[in-house]
Amino acid sequence: MINDLVGELIARILAAAEAGPEEVKREEVRIRQQFGGGRHYFQKKAMPEGKAHTLGVSLAAGASIHEAFAAAGVSRATGYRLMRRRWR
Repeated sequence: MINDLVGELIARILAAAEAGPEEVKREEVRIRQQFGGGRHYFQKKAMPEGKAHTLGVSLAAGASIHEAFAAAGVSRATGYRLMRRRWR
């Protein structure tokens, strides 16, 4: 398991760069195969439970719906979608 992904990627690219541009392209292919194929980024997704919890706490504290949406950091549509969702 890699503890520092960015550091590992930089070290691998720098090591390949010393060998030349062809080796950089080969290392890029190896990295893409190891970490997700053709995707060129790692997507970060916020957990909806955290935003829904913040939304619920704000509403329970007496904030207006629009203030609660702003506190949770969600749009109007997403806020209503989270309120419609069934939570256990």
